[in-house]
Amino acid sequence: VAALQWVKDNIAAFGGDPSNVTIFGESAGAMSVVCLMVMPKAQGLFHKAIIESAVGAIGRPLDVSVKIAAVLLKTLGLQASNIDGLRSLSIDAILSAHTRVAIETGQGAAPFIPVADGQIMPLMPLEAFAAGKVSPVPTIVGSNLDEQKLFSMMDPDSVKMDEKGLTRLLERNVPSDKISGLIDDYRQARLKRGLPVTPFELFSAINSDLMFRQIALHIAASQHSNGVPAYHYLFTWVSPAAGGSLGACHGLEVGFVFGTYEPLFSGSGPQADRLNGQIQDAWTTFARTGNPSCRSMGKWLKYGTTRNTLIISGNSRLEKKVLEEERHAWEKVGQVNLGNML
Repeated sequence: VAALQWVKDNIAAFGGDPSNVTIFGESAGAMSVVCLMVMPKAQGLFHKAIIESAVGAIGRPLDVSVKIAAVLLKTLGLQASNIDGLRSLSIDAILSAHTRVAIETGQGAAPFIPVADGQIMPLMPLEAFAAGKVSPVPTIVGSNLDEQKLFSMMDPDSVKMDEKGLTRLLERNVPSDKISGLIDDYRQARLKRGLPVTPFELFSAINSDLMFRQIALHIAASQHSNGVPAYHYLFTWVSPAAGGSLGACHGLEVGFVFGTYEPLFSGSGPQADRLNGQIQDAWTTFARTGNPSCRSMGKWLKYGTTRNTLIISGNSRLEKKVLEEERHAWEKVGQVNLGNML
């Protein structure tokens, strides 16, 4: 917020326009964008937002955060009143405590994320979007088709998981009585498209949607309901790394956004160059005008009631109601636990 306030006060001196500011980010950066959108102190300081692969619940309730902070203090052997002791901690001590707190609290890889404290961030971000209590700025929001596969690389044996292992992993987030039906729905949807349905592939598809795509769809649908322009995308370009086994994994679009894509992870050649030009053209056109439609990418319609989605790949195109079977599967599941990030 302080940085955005500085931009408002000073950017004209550098040739910028304080009335036309776009914020954007990917993964944790996308979480920051979403949080800024629901923070009253940030309203009016930016005018457009791009959200790439925001993760999970994005924020955490105050009561849960207080409990996690207590575990951190206990791990460090400090009282909350010992401010000097906290400030004197070494980086190594903090990182070591972070790892232990992550394990003890069961909060996945990210025990410390933004807090919905009732003041700076009055509501949990996804609740704020549903209630229309967000900055009413045009929004691009989306995810990558195979987000989970990047994280699965940290556990090479995950490709060997069986049905029991798949069920056990899903129990962290999905009600136990809904897991079997969810797996069956994904299996049938993928079989219709001729896609693999091994337990690993099913987990990758389910968790990619749970932690990323469902978040993007919620934000796009909420913005539409609030009368705010929202443009949804699904990035499907496949990484050539590891023989293509990463698919369209988490973070893959970033190199194309910044023009820093390289052969090993991102790919190369005329199609990669074309994709780079398209995504940069759409992002910068949106930053200028609030509408990402451009000559290289074509017409990009708002999400709307037909759930328009731009498929961003070597052959970018606009489609309606993408992966509807999977979306309906989550409607049947209902409430899930987004607290365990990854």
